[in-house]
Amino acid sequence: MKSIILTFNIYDGYAKVTSHHFAEYLINKNFRVLYVSDAVSPFHLLKLDGIKTNFTKIIRSFSKINNHQNFASLIPFTFLPVVNTFPFNLKVCSDLHVQSLSYLFHKNINSFLGNNKDVDLIWINNPKFYGMIEKLKYKKLVYSIEDDLFEFSRIPKSLKYNHEKLIQKADVVTVTSTPLLKQIKSKFSINEKLFLLRNGVSFDQFNQITDQSLDLTPEFQSIPQPRITYIGVISEWFDLDLLYEAAKSLPNFSFVIIGPVEISIDKLKDLSNIYFLGYKPHSILQMYLQKSQIGIIPFLRTKLIESVNPIKLYEYMATGLPVVSTTWSELEDLDSPAFLAKDNHEFIEYIKQIVAEPDVINRELLVKFAQANTWENRFTELMKVLDFI
Repeated sequence: MKSIILTFNIYDGYAKVTSHHFAEYLINKNFRVLYVSDAVSPFHLLKLDGIKTNFTKIIRSFSKINNHQNFASLIPFTFLPVVNTFPFNLKVCSDLHVQSLSYLFHKNINSFLGNNKDVDLIWINNPKFYGMIEKLKYKKLVYSIEDDLFEFSRIPKSLKYNHEKLIQKADVVTVTSTPLLKQIKSKFSINEKLFLLRNGVSFDQFNQITDQSLDLTPEFQSIPQPRITYIGVISEWFDLDLLYEAAKSLPNFSFVIIGPVEISIDKLKDLSNIYFLGYKPHSILQMYLQKSQIGIIPFLRTKLIESVNPIKLYEYMATGLPVVSTTWSELEDLDSPAFLAKDNHEFIEYIKQIVAEPDVINRELLVKFAQANTWENRFTELMKVLDFI
């Protein structure tokens, strides 16, 4: 069977999110998978801090695929991007986006799917690609809503039309959190095709026993314990003030940040117990977590975060790592074994308590929670709803 994933995230980028895990699941179920990420354009080169990455994407957008591949990843090229910068945030750009994608991209689509563009399953979380739906013949369409999209500063409001059309047109609409479920229910009468499908974890990867003699990077090995670790992007939703206060209050604790930084962190540079290690491959993250004492989620409590179901929560717990997080409604609904802090003081006190009394942590309970929330379980549930199983 043939499938196409239309998403925001490049396949081999620094983050591994729902679209990547679903692609792997489909491949394991003998689907042919065409993975299409956000389009790149010459205008992306104007973003100086990402010029090298975007230049590489532009080069890759001219790659050809053949119809014998069972998996292919495409980055479309366009002169008409859809971004939250004038004039590319105008509705006309959203309307014409798919038509503006390069001839080679459309040729690659034909090569993989065949000239009749017949596909069994379309899975989409990127409303920029709505126009593709009208060009393909498909059996099932899934629209995956994983965040409160229009709370991201980078997403133009002009995409709301595409977003709403996808909700109406999809055979199944999935949301990753209770707040998103309530939000969609309040605006659309689609209860029969709307499903809560939270995020999950590649349990076998994160729960595997790491050879204790295996060395990680010297920079990590030299960091003194206890290690309080965060994995993920440092962006607009990350509470830098909380991290600063925690590190200053706990000078003998090491705060390890693993992931790319997208915002200014100048205010943290004077604190010697905060270590920014940058991007690490997803395939080895469990090694860092297994040699840490606590996993943290220091997010700001914003409208965007209220609807977030964090993948890192499950990944931390799969390694048996206790979790300290700021609290919001979705996390409270999960009823997980995480320590949910109502304010900065409580966040810091939870960290102190866990390090002082590590034996009180029921690590088996953490692992069992993660084991009940695997990507395999999530996607098998979806495939049953779609009548593919």
